Amino acid sequence: MKGISKRQQQSLLGIVFELMSETGLEEGEIRLAVDAALSRLQRSGRGNRAKKCGPCLLTSDISAELMRVWHRDSRYLDPDHAQPRPLHVAKGRNSIQSIVLKLNPRAKVHDVVNFLLESKLVRKLPDGKYVPTSDVGMISQVNRFVVDHLIKSIDRMIRTIRRNSQLGVGKGLLIERFASVPDLDRKEVEAFREFTEAQGHSYLQVVDDWMERRRMRNKRKRSAGERSGVMAGVHVIAFLGEEAGGGSRGSVLDGVARK
Repeated sequence: MKGISKRQQQSLLGIVFELMSETGLEEGEIRLAVDAALSRLQRSGRGNRAKKCGPCLLTSDISAELMRVWHRDSRYLDPDHAQPRPLHVAKGRNSIQSIVLKLNPRAKVHDVVNFLLESKLVRKLPDGKYVPTSDVGMISQVNRFVVDHLIKSIDRMIRTIRRNSQLGVGKGLLIERFASVPDLDRKEVEAFREFTEAQGHSYLQVVDDWMERRRMRNKRKRSAGERSGVMAGVHVIAFLGEEAGGGSRGSVLDGVARK
């Protein structure tokens, strides 16, 4: 994991090792599994491939949240077409800088903008303003932001599985389902990708609208002693067996950037 911080490395491995330990594996068994995995990695020739990482960003999903705000907040939308307005980096009250600093006052705006450009999430217009390239944030390179996104995704999945296991059969379970077949016609792989992308996008739009209406910040009045909100969401992925080939088109930032 060259270029990835030690904290990220330890967080990712810690999540996996903790789960292995909870299944009853002893430390020695976990070490043997790690050694075997490293040996397999070396044999595959991937162990020595050093890839250049992108800019070092804050660990919070600052870029994903920026795209989310840009697609949802009326201040940044064209009132006629409900499309994101082109924004300057720092000029004006409504700028990329103003959004970023509201999300995290310690964020480095220059790094965020460079990341968005390198990842082709935004494009620069002739007048110097920037606009999102699409309503779905796709990253086609492996960098620290993608690794952070991966770590959080794994952590959230494991937390849901643990929670459901502890509760057992009954109320309070979070959705954790999948549908698969072992022999999808290879000719249908592209159709599968298009179908699941369209259905997943629609589902996320509906869930996002539902959650947005119930955010704590939208409450006009809050009773004394009322507790703060809790992180909540869904994660939708499609998968293919390795033998299907074709590689990955990229990592979706926090599902979809919503309109």
